[in-house]
Formats: sequence, structure tokens, C-alpha cells
Amino acid sequence: MIIKEEEWQNCPECGRPKVTRERVHGCDECGKELDLDSRADYLWCTNFHQNGEHDEFNVCSWVCFFAKLPKIEIDEFMDFPYLTPDTIQEFWAAIRSINLP
Repeated sequence: MIIKEEEWQNCPECGRPKVTRERVHGCDECGKELDLDSRADYLWCTNFHQNGEHDEFNVCSWVCFFAKLPKIEIDEFMDFPYLTPDTIQEFWAAIRSINLP
């Protein structure tokens, strides 16, 4: 999710457009700002469609991933975020917090 678009201004010296502010991305569930240059700052997953296209999702936590999951229409398959030593505790806490019927 894009929270803020990049901003451009023409350089006063040469007249060429310059980026004055980079695009800001956020969690696809809660909107929290994410640093996409740091893989440690977010979880990502991809939803693959039968027509060959795909959608990518970036979330800030396993809690947001599990909140987002029921809203995603899966017609082919989806890869989940990777479990790492840094995320395993949060993963299990998020699993425990899910209220199953």
C-alpha cells in the first residue's frame, strides 16, 4: 500500500525533474509505515492467480497477516511469509490469538 506518493520538483539550476520525497509504503492491513529496504521491517507474501498474474502483499506483523488473509481471494495458490528465528515467537502468538469457531 502506498501511503504517500513521491514528490517531484524541477531543479532550479538545470530544469530537470528531481525526486524531493521518496514514495512511502505501508502495511496492507493496518497502514503502518514500512521500510521496504529492510526485509526485517515487514512480512511479504504473493497471491498467484490462474490467469498467470499475481498480487503482492506487505504486512507489518503476523497479526496483520492473519487479519488480511480472509480478505484475499485465492483462486490458484498463495505463498506465505517466511518463518525466521526473528519472527517465530510472533507467529505462534498470532496463531494463539485467532478465535476459531
